[in-house]
Amino acid sequence: MVQNATDYFTGQTSTDFLDPTNWESGQLPTDYHEVNITGTESAPVTAVIGSAYTTEVPSLTIGDYGTLKITACDTSSATAAPVFTAAALQIFDTGSLIVDTSSPVQLGINQISGTLTIDDSSNVTLTTQSLSGDGTINLNHSTLGTESAGVVLDNLMTVNLTGGSTVYTQGNGTGGVVNFDPSTQNMIVFDQSYSTVNTVFNNVSENSEFAINGSSGIVPVSASYSENSNGSYTLTIDTSNNQTITLGNINVESGYTPGSLTVTEDKAGDYVIADSNLSSSTVSGWPPGHDHSSSCDDNTNTGGGGGGGGCNNGGGDHHHHHDGCTTPTWWDRLCCTNRELDAASSLMGRCLPNGLCDWGSERGEAIEYGDTDVNFGDLTAKVSCHEALAEQFDAVHFRLDAASAVIPAPASPDCPPEAF
Repeated sequence: MVQNATDYFTGQTSTDFLDPTNWESGQLPTDYHEVNITGTESAPVTAVIGSAYTTEVPSLTIGDYGTLKITACDTSSATAAPVFTAAALQIFDTGSLIVDTSSPVQLGINQISGTLTIDDSSNVTLTTQSLSGDGTINLNHSTLGTESAGVVLDNLMTVNLTGGSTVYTQGNGTGGVVNFDPSTQNMIVFDQSYSTVNTVFNNVSENSEFAINGSSGIVPVSASYSENSNGSYTLTIDTSNNQTITLGNINVESGYTPGSLTVTEDKAGDYVIADSNLSSSTVSGWPPGHDHSSSCDDNTNTGGGGGGGGCNNGGGDHHHHHDGCTTPTWWDRLCCTNRELDAASSLMGRCLPNGLCDWGSERGEAIEYGDTDVNFGDLTAKVSCHEALAEQFDAVHFRLDAASAVIPAPASPDCPPEAF
């Protein structure tokens, strides 16, 4: 057996992963090269993949003071090939992998002692369906795992849920610590193979949601909090088959007192346990950070630029929020800009074209539930042949030419795209 050679990223020219001069070998790694990105405390190293890298990396090591950032975007289709694939991954204590694209990224067997950050994506696939190690997973407006393929999280791992994120877990692999961002709606989903969840949950607020995967066959019928002697809380969930699920280590946000809870089935078919102060329409929508396509924005940044990766223009009810917009709640507001609209997605119970996110645009209009007068300016809209718009946008006035409260849908889903 021939042992793979190791190629080291030096970054002597730039941060561009795809520039051969940035590699110790003077050439891009091949499928028999193990890739190593390691720096020092005084000279950290960052590599950026700004375009799809189709060569599968057999082994990726992100050593101390090394960072790999993936911003590559493939807008071709929802079944696009991964823009990056690593069959094996190791991240050292001060190493970091940042996935900042909504295009598919595939990661294999792993050992994470450092940090894995996923921004605005629901398309990171773990071939082992597990994350191992004592590192940190940051999800920002992202989904990790799916209804049919939850992720086993090491019981030494810390997970941070921010910006409207969901993590689907599997079995008793629910992580050691889960930190909720109390100001945004975030959710953890259990497949509920175990009746006792030992994970510590911090900063739980009325925006924090716990859910039972609908595919598990377990249907919760009621849930309630009780205060522990140390000031923490226990969440007890009763199910239709007389099973009791207990989460005994819940620490709430300062100033929040847990009250009554509701159990609601959402659009993904999962059963969401949420604070009764959250509206039923909010809880019954798609899970936070949920997406149904791999499309992403028209990123043109290259690795050397190291720019941000992208606003997702894919289908579904997934709307990404970046700088340049007041950050709204994911279910009832999005940024509208003067870029082309290329699909249809559900919003506020109506159908609005998707692809409204151009976070570098100078123009923007926020749509919020209840808004009846929205200025689209010179916005161009295009209807996909695969999805027709709803019959009408009732009670929404679009300032196009002569404003109308009704916009007819295309007669056939097979029609060519047309502006209106």
